Amino acid sequence: MRRWTVLSALLGCLSVGIPAAAAEPLDDAANWLREHYFEIPIGAGWRVTGIDRGQRDIFVNVTVPRDDAATLREMPPERQLQVVGIVCPSAYADVWAMMPSRSDIVVRDAVGGKIFHDVACRR
Repeated sequence: MRRWTVLSALLGCLSVGIPAAAAEPLDDAANWLREHYFEIPIGAGWRVTGIDRGQRDIFVNVTVPRDDAATLREMPPERQLQVVGIVCPSAYADVWAMMPSRSDIVVRDAVGGKIFHDVACRR
């Protein structure tokens, strides 16, 4: 019986291939972001459709209104970064203290990159 308890504990730590120590801060940060975007929506028709935790980064999926999408598609990547960067939490937001130093928050186009390129928030 004891062997199964130890084995279960080890499997719990190894689930999804993410070390338990790294998973917890990312989970906390992802929860913080969910609450943040619920309490403070982006506005202007932009909507967060999901927050996904990867192995190292957190991905914020965003939809944009049709007119904004057309404008963004025509912008060079540097300008897209500036415009989409408004979705990123402030550099002073509590979420950054929760994140491991090599992790980032990445804003993604909810339609698979057809509108704008991924934007990394940590700068």
